[in-house]
Amino acid sequence: MVGFRYYKNLRISSMSKSFSEKTSGLFVTLFIGFIVISFVVSGYQGSKGNNNIIGKVGDYKIERDEYQNAYQRQMTFYKQIYGGKDLTSKQIKQLKLRENITQQLINQKLMLIFGDEVGTFVSESEVKDSIRNYAQNGKKIFQSSGRFNVTLYKNALKNAGISVSKFEEDNKAMLQSKKSFDLVAQYPLSNSFLNDVKEFRKNAVKAQVVQLNSRTLEQFVKVSKKELNTFYAKEENLNLTKARYEAKKNIFARPEEIKARHILITPKPGKDKDAEKEIKRLAKKVNTKNFVRMANRYGDGAKNKNGGDLGWFSKGRMVPEFEKVVFSQKVGAISKPVKTPFGWHIIFVEKKRAEVVPTYADFKDQVATGIIQEGKQDEILKLAKTLQTKLVTLLNKNKFKAVEKLQKKYKFQFLKDLSFNQFDGTAGKIKISGEGLNKIFQDKTGKTLILREGNIMTLVKAKKTLKRKSETEENMVIERFKQTIGQMFTVDLSNQMRSKTDIKIYKFY
Repeated sequence: MVGFRYYKNLRISSMSKSFSEKTSGLFVTLFIGFIVISFVVSGYQGSKGNNNIIGKVGDYKIERDEYQNAYQRQMTFYKQIYGGKDLTSKQIKQLKLRENITQQLINQKLMLIFGDEVGTFVSESEVKDSIRNYAQNGKKIFQSSGRFNVTLYKNALKNAGISVSKFEEDNKAMLQSKKSFDLVAQYPLSNSFLNDVKEFRKNAVKAQVVQLNSRTLEQFVKVSKKELNTFYAKEENLNLTKARYEAKKNIFARPEEIKARHILITPKPGKDKDAEKEIKRLAKKVNTKNFVRMANRYGDGAKNKNGGDLGWFSKGRMVPEFEKVVFSQKVGAISKPVKTPFGWHIIFVEKKRAEVVPTYADFKDQVATGIIQEGKQDEILKLAKTLQTKLVTLLNKNKFKAVEKLQKKYKFQFLKDLSFNQFDGTAGKIKISGEGLNKIFQDKTGKTLILREGNIMTLVKAKKTLKRKSETEENMVIERFKQTIGQMFTVDLSNQMRSKTDIKIYKFY
């Protein structure tokens, strides 16, 4: 098989463990790096010599024109998202637009190098077929009356400022990159392996899970005023407190925050006037007493199912049109209708929290208390042991409300009726190691299991269930799994190719 020597050397750590452990924590990682750059004729610029080179990946060059075309496509994409407005320089920086485009181009060249090494071949007929059927917005732009038109083709390229040879060379590179990507992404898996996957997915449980980091218990160990004064009496302790504050002061800082609700009316295509009319009608009726009810009844979007609750947020989290209004409102005020790229809003500001600018004097005692608490390990371990005993007893007796009371006090995680299987694991809902999952699925007692990993204590009371899916659903899951494996191999291949390839990017923006 072409490229097999690369597959068997891929360094995916989970693949080297036992089957049950390696599969228990798999999750779908969306791999977006290998985006095959389409060659948009509109706005395409031809090569301008050596000054056009902005980087090299092995022997492959990255041209400024490639970057500019990819950049323009991304800007157009985001312009549509933001309601026809261009991205600001601040937004471009926040999105890391330039850096991401550069990485996409590097990945494309790496795929070309991989294709060269494994012998990926693109025939002349494949290039011709690609150009013959080249489409924009669903229209084959080089065809007339259903047939390829050479004159139309050459004139289109001439108007775009690119030679025929350059365009065909770029199309060939695009096809080779895609072939190389498909070769890795469509990694073959045996039927025996896939049948094992199905069986592991059927092995499922429903569990009550408590997870606690013992380090979080430090805050519950009391420190007296006398202990603080004794601590401050030593110069080295004052220096340590000052240094710890400097390291953490950004954590103590807090920007101005607002808690708000909104009613959102999303216009249907071509029906913006209708949405505006509806939001104005609601604005005449809404008040602070009926806002939640009206948001639930009339508002669009998932947030409105909870009375339009947006929670707490600071500046930079909302689109500019929304942010400008909400941060100028007073607490208890309801805005006039506001237009954003998402539709029409009525905004109700419930609470505000002022900006916190930390000073050493304000947080000195808090920092020093934390340092003293870190030194009281015996008391922390004693508290952890006491809490563990209480929780195990409550879980075994199914007294989950009592567990919730302890959760409010000690701030640990408590997941009720968490369903998971031996293949997918907890799917990221809570972290349990492969070894821990094996213990859960091997247990036959039905009692609460105690799992430990470093400072993390996990208590699991599980009841086995038989997870059944229709054949169609199961096949869909298997297909997604095969895609995930392909994506994992692709990511790992990218890392390997980067480690052995000379990559140079010149500063150009």
